[in-house]
Amino acid sequence: DVYIKGLPFISPEAYALSLHTYDLGLSLMMSPHPSMLPIDLALAGVPVVTNTYKNKTKESLQNISKNIYSAELSVDALVKEIQNTLKYVDNYEERYQNAIDSNYPANWSNTFDKADNIIEFINEQQCATK
Repeated sequence: DVYIKGLPFISPEAYALSLHTYDLGLSLMMSPHPSMLPIDLALAGVPVVTNTYKNKTKESLQNISKNIYSAELSVDALVKEIQNTLKYVDNYEERYQNAIDSNYPANWSNTFDKADNIIEFINEQQCATK
């Protein structure tokens, strides 16, 4: 049997400590900016089902982590994707390897690693147009 359990508000510390304990996550979104819950779950090794939305395509979400499974925002599509994703719940080795292989910055240093290259590129382009 499969049960969906909504959770009450918990502290950020309890949230961080609980992520790896889930079998599967369901996180729906309706905004073009990143939704952190699916990313948090995926990086904790939890398969998570979410919906696609505008720039958040199936491909772009899978590029972040193979633990993110997505479908269009419809009941039928989401039910099908949940059923598909259930087969990964007991595959802990793959789940955790997907978390390790995720393509998402783990800290601010990683986030800004390429900033110098971007600034250098912009400066080169400005110099080339003068």
